[in-house]
Amino acid sequence: MDTKFWGKLQKRMVQRANDETIQHGLIKFMNAWVDEFAAETLGGTEAIEVTQKMMLVVIRLFNNLYIHS
Repeated sequence: MDTKFWGKLQKRMVQRANDETIQHGLIKFMNAWVDEFAAETLGGTEAIEVTQKMMLVVIRLFNNLYIHS
């Protein structure tokens, strides 16, 4: 993917996330859980960032479904 386009997508996601009402407490809880699980698992540290980003996306999607239903 073109790096310029990728940068625009990242900025857009951050801007939309700031405009939305997201559940910061749930995200912090899930990130702490992922960190704790990765600390107990051998070789689990490589996937921490990806897992936390995916959890953020899932929480945002469910939040949007709830708001717009």
